[in-house]
Amino acid sequence: MDWLYNSIDSLVGKLQSFVCHITVAGRILIGSVVVAIVAASLLRRSVTSSSQRMPATILIIVLGVICGFAGKLSVDSLGGNGMKWLVMWELFCVLHALANCYAPFFYHLLHGSPSIARKRRMGIPFWFRRLFFHFLMVLILPILAGQLPFGSFRHVMNELVSSSIQGFSVMFSSLSELMPQLTDGIYKPW
Repeated sequence: MDWLYNSIDSLVGKLQSFVCHITVAGRILIGSVVVAIVAASLLRRSVTSSSQRMPATILIIVLGVICGFAGKLSVDSLGGNGMKWLVMWELFCVLHALANCYAPFFYHLLHGSPSIARKRRMGIPFWFRRLFFHFLMVLILPILAGQLPFGSFRHVMNELVSSSIQGFSVMFSSLSELMPQLTDGIYKPW
C-alpha cells in the first residue's frame, strides 16, 4: 500500500507544478496582450490623425496614466514590484512631457546660448549635456524601469556592470584571436 501513496503523492506534486507553470504562463500572456493592445491603439490613433493635437495631454494622460496602469498590472502579474515600475515610468513620461512643453528651455539648456558661448568657455560643454540627456532618456531610465521592479538597485547595478565587463572581455578576446588572421594577409617586406 505504501507504493500507492508514494505514486499518488508524486502525481500530485507533478500536477501542482504543472498548474503553477500554467498560471505563470497565463499571467505572462495576459500582461503581454494588455501591453500589445495599448501599443496598437496608440499607434492606430497617432497614425490616423493627420496632425498632433495636444501632444502634452496625450503624453501625460495616455502614456502616463493608461499605459502606466497597464504596465503596473503587467509587472505585478509577472512577479515584480509594480509600484517601482510605475514610479520610473511616470518619471520617464514627465521628462518627455516637460521636454515637449518647454522645448525652448530644454534647447537652451542642452545647447546653450550662442552669444554667451562665444564670450566665455565656462561650464559644462554642450556636447556633454546633450550626450548625458540622451543617454539618460534612451538608456538609463528604460533600463532602470525594466530591471528595478524585479530586483534591488544594488543587484541591478552589479548585474549591469558584470555583464558589461563580460561583454567587453568577450569582444577583446575575439579581437585578439582575429588579429593574427588579419595581419597574415598584409604584405611585410622584411
